[in-house]
Amino acid sequence: MPARLVGFGCILALMFSLGCRGSERLTEPTEIAVPPGLTESEAKLWRMSGHETQAIQRTGLLYQDPEVTAYVQALGERMVPAQPGPATYEFHVLLDPEANAFAFPDGTIYVHLGLLSLLESEAQLAHVLAHEVVHVEARHSVKQYDNQQSVVGTTQVLSLAAAIGFGSMGTAAAGLFNVASQLSLGLTASIAVSGYSREAEREADVRAIGRIAAEGYDPCASAETFTLLLREYDDPDAVASFVYASHPRLKERQAYSTEEAEARGTACALPDDSTATAVPDTAYARLMRGVRADQVELWIRSEQYDRAIDQADRLLDLDDANAPLWYWRAEAIRQPYGDAAPSDSVTTELEEHYRYALDLDPSLAIAHRSLGALYEARGDTDAAADAYEQYLATASRPRDRRFIQHRIDTLRPTAPADATTSPGEAEPSSSGDEQD
Repeated sequence: MPARLVGFGCILALMFSLGCRGSERLTEPTEIAVPPGLTESEAKLWRMSGHETQAIQRTGLLYQDPEVTAYVQALGERMVPAQPGPATYEFHVLLDPEANAFAFPDGTIYVHLGLLSLLESEAQLAHVLAHEVVHVEARHSVKQYDNQQSVVGTTQVLSLAAAIGFGSMGTAAAGLFNVASQLSLGLTASIAVSGYSREAEREADVRAIGRIAAEGYDPCASAETFTLLLREYDDPDAVASFVYASHPRLKERQAYSTEEAEARGTACALPDDSTATAVPDTAYARLMRGVRADQVELWIRSEQYDRAIDQADRLLDLDDANAPLWYWRAEAIRQPYGDAAPSDSVTTELEEHYRYALDLDPSLAIAHRSLGALYEARGDTDAAADAYEQYLATASRPRDRRFIQHRIDTLRPTAPADATTSPGEAEPSSSGDEQD
C-alpha cells in the first residue's frame, strides 16, 4: 500500500506497519499576506486561517495520495463562483477518520478522509465542496466570529473539531480532535464553538444544490449525503454536532434538501437510512478504494479496533472486492492480541481474510507478513517461515527485510556445521548476500 498515511501515524506514534515518511512540511511559520479591503475581523481571521494551514502542513496531517488530492482540487474548483472575491480556494484531504469537512475564511477547504470514504458518488462530493465554498463566499465565519468574540478564550482546543460543514462529532474523542488538542491548533473564530447558525447551514446547503445542478450533477446528491450520514450515525438526535444545539439535525437537512431538489423537477429516491447497498463500479468508486482501506487503517492506528471493524464491514458492503480493506479488517481483529495467539476460531477467520485478500490481489505482500505473524504466534514455525519468505519475495524493497529474514532464520535455523569444518570456517549464511 502506498505510504499515504504519514502524518497521523507519526503524531500518534502508532507505527505498526508504516513508518513516518514523506510528507512535505514547513519548518518555520511564514508571514500571512492579507488582501486589501478586508474588515478588521476578516483580516484577523485571514491571518489565523493562514497560520492554521501552516500548522497542519508542518505536522503532516494531509493525505499523501497525489491522485486523490488532485481530483478533489479539480472538483472543488468547479464549485467556485466566477467572481470568487479575495479568497484563493485550495482543497485538501485531511487525515481524520470521522465523516467531516470544514472551510477556513481564506478559502482553504478540508475534507476528512472519513467523509471521502463514506460518500458514494462524485455528485455527493461536489455538494460537500460547494457547501463549504458557499460558507466562504457568504462570509459566514466572519459573521459568526463577530457574534462569538466573548467566548473566544474558551475555544483553543476545540477549533478544528467543531468546524464542521457536514459531519457529526458524535464521537468527539476520535481523529483530529485529539491531534488538534496536542498541537494547540487554535482557529478561535466563528466556527470554533457554536458552529454556523441554522440559517447559514441551510443557505450553504440550498445554494450548493443549485451550484451542482448547474454543473450537471443530480441535485438529489445533497439529500443522499445526509442519508449516508444518518446511516453512519444511527442516532440522529445525538448528532446535533458536538457542543452546539442549534445546528440543523441531519433529518431536517435531508428533508429540505429533498424538497429543494424536487422543486427543480427531480424526484429523489433516497436509500434506506439503515442499510447499505453496493455502489456501481464508477470511476469515483475505483478512486475511493484506497481511501476506504486507509480510513479503516486510521481507526486501527488510533487503537479504536471496534470502530475499524464496523467501518470495514460497512465499506465491504459497498466494495466486497477491495483486497486492502479485507486485510485491514483482519488487522483490526489481530492487533489487540499483540504477540499472543488468538483462539482457533479467530485464527481461522484471520487466515481466511488474509488468504481472500491475496486471492483478490496477489501483490498485497503485507498479507503474507501478517500470515507469518499469525502462524508464528500459534507455533507453526514452518508455515510462518514460508509466509515470511513469500512476503520478502513479493514485497518491493521492504524496509523490514533484515528483521523478517532474522525471523525466518530463527524459525528455520541452518543445519549444524559438519564435524570436518575447521575452526573459524564460516558456514554459508541462510540469508544470502542480499543487503538493503
